[in-house]
Amino acid sequence: MASATKDARLELRITRRHKTLLEKAAALAGSSTSQFITIHALAAASAILEKERLIRLSQRDFERFVRALEEEPEKPTPAMREAAKAFNRGRVVGDRYEWSSND
Repeated sequence: MASATKDARLELRITRRHKTLLEKAAALAGSSTSQFITIHALAAASAILEKERLIRLSQRDFERFVRALEEEPEKPTPAMREAAKAFNRGRVVGDRYEWSSND
């Protein structure tokens, strides 16, 4: 892994017992407490973000999903057309979608 400039600081308050536990685990892992916390916190953060990004389906649900993609789409109903118009009035802001309140 390339060495990046460490230009940010993170501080946290923990119990003395938790600090001792982290120090012992870091020593057993052969790293500093800071390295140990950073490595394991980043691994946990990556796992959480990956879980949020992926959609896991059972084999049955995957097959249903593929069939739905392959089937001829149904003709849009008036309600579907209205829903599409409402969606198109919204906008993406950062990583979320904001609905317009001009209904």
